[in-house]
Amino acid sequence: MKKYTLSTISVSIILYFALPFVTFSQDGSLDLTFDNDGIVNTSLIGFYTPQYICDGSTFAVTIQADGKIVTAGGIYALARYNTNGNLDNTFGTAGIVMSEFEDPGSGQSMTANSIAIQADGKILSAGTCLNCYNWGGWRFGITRRNTDGSLDNTFGTAGIVLTSIGNGSGGGSNSRIFGLAIQADGKIVVAGEGNNYMFALARYNTNGSLDNTFGTAGIVTFNNNISGGKAVKIQSDGKIVVLVEQYISSQYVFALTRHNTNGSLDLTFSGDGVVTTAIGLSSAHAKDLAIQGDGKIVVAGDANGDFALTRYNTNGSLDITFGTAGIVTTNIYPVWNDNFECPNAISIQADGKIVAAGYSNYGFTLARYKTNGNIDNTFGTAGIVATPDVDDNYTNPHTSEQAAYDFARAIAIQADGKIVAVGDYISYGDELGNGVMDKPIKVVRYNNSLTGDISENSNISSQISIYPNPFSNSTTLKTNNIFENATFIVFNTLGEQVRKIDNISGQTFTFYRENLEQGIYFYQLKENNIIVSENKFVITD
Repeated sequence: MKKYTLSTISVSIILYFALPFVTFSQDGSLDLTFDNDGIVNTSLIGFYTPQYICDGSTFAVTIQADGKIVTAGGIYALARYNTNGNLDNTFGTAGIVMSEFEDPGSGQSMTANSIAIQADGKILSAGTCLNCYNWGGWRFGITRRNTDGSLDNTFGTAGIVLTSIGNGSGGGSNSRIFGLAIQADGKIVVAGEGNNYMFALARYNTNGSLDNTFGTAGIVTFNNNISGGKAVKIQSDGKIVVLVEQYISSQYVFALTRHNTNGSLDLTFSGDGVVTTAIGLSSAHAKDLAIQGDGKIVVAGDANGDFALTRYNTNGSLDITFGTAGIVTTNIYPVWNDNFECPNAISIQADGKIVAAGYSNYGFTLARYKTNGNIDNTFGTAGIVATPDVDDNYTNPHTSEQAAYDFARAIAIQADGKIVAVGDYISYGDELGNGVMDKPIKVVRYNNSLTGDISENSNISSQISIYPNPFSNSTTLKTNNIFENATFIVFNTLGEQVRKIDNISGQTFTFYRENLEQGIYFYQLKENNIIVSENKFVITD
């Protein structure tokens, strides 16, 4: 298969910064087009009558094809936001969907830990159902919703699927989902833990029934000192990669399992299907994983209070071209005078750079790395961004002390490169009376460009070019390969699609400005529905 690679033209970059009408925000700065200050806090008071805590803790985020942002988290609350940060009133009730099971009086509740959008736009969320239908324990809980937030009655029972994995005392079970992925054929894979914290992986058909061609009746479990799956991703060949932790020699280590499409362990991966990596002499806790375009696997977590990343080749060996023998650790302390830090999520940019998001004593904390594992000094301050809660639009703002407990738990990168981070805060001073504590959904958006690193990609920078750039009337894309029924999509700086051109063939393609206003735009070039290039251009008058 032909591969196209992002190209950045040095002359164009110089022109970008020379033009007086073009304003650029530093990568990692708050995006002031998002709710005016880059931060949105959404209280669930009025949507939910809590017994103790109105908990909007947010554990997952995804971006729809139209750029809208969907979050999921505590008490199984889903929220959808327009590209400007306003709640989308076409979704649920005023932009919010609450769990049908949430009942503090009976002890029934659900927590969504992961979210994904199907090709048809329907929304899958997965997590834990506690005591649902008086079960007496935790069960895998998956819901599928239509685009308006209503439950999809073609999925499971009235839009809900519950699965118990392993029975505990009294008939209960401790079964929890932490990761969710959708295969190319639409089947749904979830990873988590069964009773007694056993590793649990399950696959469901598109109607919500367990897939009997996978594992044993749709389920794969084992112990071997491996904790439940923390995250799951699907490789381009259909193999399934699961992030876990393993306890070895009195400490936790990063660990991965890889499974064939039938659920069996893939013995071509480190010889037995399991990879473990100790980081230093203390426990390391894995939190998230991502798969690069070249198939290499990146894992993020914490080790000795630092951000820690590892990268693996496709056979499971550590990638020695990344960091120090495949391992990178980042102590936030030298930059932020901090000793309390952990990444909870990572994502790979279109240019290959890696963004890790988590927390420190300074609130939401992000770090960006080059493709070789070096910290990217063009991002924030020395590669690091820390965001305490400075949102003055929220009716119950934090004090600076409380802001120190803001946690980023998930991130997503928009088509235009902007970074969306979601999470919550641990507050001990926001009591609203009667023991009720408000914990709003927290969404932050950061400016971010996708220019890549020319020095890292100089050997391939000529494969796709766009010239002239900036331009007034038209610009031309040229490749050494041949386009075949490609699609060219243009987005404005809000992430909104403003132009789409299909059926592009040949080695060159000329794009005409037509009615687009002057300014900065971002494009995606797709072939066979795969993004083969992303870049930005500037239109002048």
